[in-house]
Amino acid sequence: MAEVQESLILLNYASLSTITLMAYDCVLSFADEVTYVWNTAWCIPKVLYIISRYYPILHLAILYYVRNLTNASSQGSPLHQLCSTYKWYQGFGGVICILPPVTAIFTMRVCALYKTSRPVIILVWFLWTVETAGELATTIRVTIGEHDDIIGYEPGCLTITKSDPSLYRSELLAWVPALVGSCKPSSAN
Repeated sequence: MAEVQESLILLNYASLSTITLMAYDCVLSFADEVTYVWNTAWCIPKVLYIISRYYPILHLAILYYVRNLTNASSQGSPLHQLCSTYKWYQGFGGVICILPPVTAIFTMRVCALYKTSRPVIILVWFLWTVETAGELATTIRVTIGEHDDIIGYEPGCLTITKSDPSLYRSELLAWVPALVGSCKPSSAN
């Protein structure tokens, strides 16, 4: 268990430093953000920007908080019940709530570059949809099948991970649409 505690301490250091850097970046760019984002009309890109800008900080803070709960190991306690829902938030709170808005912003930027080419726009949005569906399917599969049990651990919640390589290989499927979209066909000379 000493190895687990050491890993949790390192994870907490990494989480806190990431939260600090992201918050510092928000503070540094807040004046520009007020000018270029907050003073504009509400639209889909603005909502996607706000989600992709602020939600990751909240997500990391929640994960840090849950990992450091005390008295989570008592069976039947509200904190123990929180640990059992933690695996779902850990799985869906990051991948499904952060990646689709970010990739949608990139997709809109590509569509802006090719605004006169309807086939390119259809292809790009099709690839985004397939990638998002792949992320959702693999997240469900991994979140359901990843853990043998959730146990309370002092401090925080600890998941017991299964040793099933095929489970994690399936996550690679979500990358196929991105790879297809990024491949540039070679031009014949």
